Amino acid sequence: MVGGDLGDGRIVTTSAEAYSVSRGTWRKAADFPLHLEFASTLPLGDSFLVLGGYEPGASYPTIFEYEWANDDWALRPETLGETKHSIAAFYVSEQYCRG
Repeated sequence: MVGGDLGDGRIVTTSAEAYSVSRGTWRKAADFPLHLEFASTLPLGDSFLVLGGYEPGASYPTIFEYEWANDDWALRPETLGETKHSIAAFYVSEQYCRG
């Protein structure tokens, strides 16, 4: 789980939690670099991507990859346009994002 608001619709958190399927446990992950909500996520091997997103007054074309081994976020090449309330999917070896 990455970001989102804290229930009052105004305070957007950077907190992130990681779930291990093999262990069946959650752990605190490194905080996300931006205060985002309405981002899309995609699994990617042993990591995952967070695409786009929104914070009050701005949408983002960013893509971040969570690096499990380092418990860190890496900025990846941006999408072609800002996205929020989007959906994302992989097909064969390509990533698609709409929204």
